[in-house]
Amino acid sequence: MRIEDQISEIQTTYDILQKSSTTGTLMLIDLANSTAFKNRHPEPTWLKRLLEFRQAVLLGLGNQSPSKFLGDGVLCFFPDGNLPAVEILSIAKRILSEIQETNKRHQYSAEYFLEARIVIDYGKVYLFDQGDGQINDPQGSCVDRLFRVEKYILQGCIGFTEYFATKAGLRDSFSIGRYRLKGLGDARHKIFLLEKPPATIRSKINVQKEISALADIWDLGRNGEGEVFIIGGYIPPDRNVDITHVEMGDKDALVETITNFAKIERIGDVKVLISSEVSEEQLCENIVCIGGPYHNSCSLRMMREIKSPYIFDLSHDETPLINQMDSDIYYSSRDHRRITKDYGFFARFTNPLNEERHVILVCGIETYSVHGTVRAFSGIRNNAHFLALHDIIYEKMKESGLSEDQLEFFCLLEFEVEINGQVRIPSLDTQLKGLAVKWKDERNWTLQSPPPHG
Repeated sequence: MRIEDQISEIQTTYDILQKSSTTGTLMLIDLANSTAFKNRHPEPTWLKRLLEFRQAVLLGLGNQSPSKFLGDGVLCFFPDGNLPAVEILSIAKRILSEIQETNKRHQYSAEYFLEARIVIDYGKVYLFDQGDGQINDPQGSCVDRLFRVEKYILQGCIGFTEYFATKAGLRDSFSIGRYRLKGLGDARHKIFLLEKPPATIRSKINVQKEISALADIWDLGRNGEGEVFIIGGYIPPDRNVDITHVEMGDKDALVETITNFAKIERIGDVKVLISSEVSEEQLCENIVCIGGPYHNSCSLRMMREIKSPYIFDLSHDETPLINQMDSDIYYSSRDHRRITKDYGFFARFTNPLNEERHVILVCGIETYSVHGTVRAFSGIRNNAHFLALHDIIYEKMKESGLSEDQLEFFCLLEFEVEINGQVRIPSLDTQLKGLAVKWKDERNWTLQSPPPHG
C-alpha cells in the first residue's frame, strides 16, 4: 500500500472515531480476590464462583445491559441522557445488595464468599464495534483512569472520581485522598467513597493515603519514568576523618530512602553510587543526593544549579545553615562534644539538567539531621505527622498559585538528637523552620566553594 493510501486510511479511521465519541458514565464492578481464589481452586470451582458473581451483577443491573465482561469484572457504560446520576448510584447499590443476597442463599465458606468493589467515572469515551455489530465498547483515557482508580477502592465499597462527583453534585462525599495514576501524567486525582467506610477498614485507607503521599514525594520522573540514582557523599581515604561517625546518619538515611522506593514499587529503578563516581549522564536522570555539599559534590552541584534558598557556610568550622530569604542562620547545638540539636533541609525539584527528571536533596549540618530529614518524609511507623507535612506543602503551593502537578519545594527542619544518637521527630510546630516553593523568584543566590580535600 502506498504511503499516501496509508495516511488516508488512518485519517478515515480517525474521522470515524471522532464520530463515535460521546460522554457518559462508566461503571466497573470487580470481583475481589479472584486471582488468589483461582490459584487455590481448579476448574470448574472458580468458574462457578465467577458465574454466580456475573448473575448477581445482572440482577442488580435490572433492565440495563453491561458493555462487556472482563474476566472477573464487568464494565458498564451509561451515555449522557439515558440515566440520571442518582439512578446509576442506585444500580451500584443494588449490585452489592444482590451479591450479599447470593452469599446468604448459598451459605458459602469464608474463602468462597463473594466480595466486590465498584468504581464510577465520568468523561469522554470512544465507542468501538466489538465485532458483533454492537458499537458499545468504550475506550479512551477515561476508561484507563477508571481501571487505575480501581486499586484504591476497598472491597465492599462504591468509589468514584472527582469528575463523576462534579457531574452528580457529590463533591462533599467522603474523600480518600488524591492519587497519581500511572500512565496518566503527573496530575493527582481526587477519589471519593459514596458512604463513610466502617472503622474496620479505615486503617487500610490511611495506609493507602500514606503510600499515595510517599509517591507524591518519591515517585520521581515525569510519569514516573527513568532510573533513580541515590548518591552518597565521598570522603577520600587520605583524610583524617572517622567515616563511621561522620556519615552514620547518611547511612541510615540511605536505608530509609531505599525502603521508600520499595513501598512505591520503584525499587527496580534504583542504583546506589557515591558522588565521586557519578557521570554527567547519570546526573541527568532522577537523582537523590544524600548528605550536604561538604562531602557530596553532587549536592553542591545541584544547589548551585537550582539556586538553593538554603546554603551552608562552608568557610565556618561549624558549617551553619543559612536561610537566604530571611538571613536567619542555624547552628547545631552541643552538650560538650555531643550534638543535641541539628538542622537540615529536604528539597524536591525538576532536574535543571533534564526537565523530564527530578532531584531530591537531603542535606544537614551534621549527619543526624540527614537521617532525620529522610525520616520526616518517610512512611515509617509512628510518623503520623508525615501526612500533615505533606498536606502543608501542597497547601503552600496552592496559596502561592502553583500547580500541584509540579511538586517543587525546599523544607527546612529542626531535630532533637537523643543521647544514643537517634533523631527525634518533634511536632511540626517546632520542627518546621522554613518552607520555600517560590525561591526561583528571589534574588540570584550564590554558594561558597567547598574547602579543598587534604
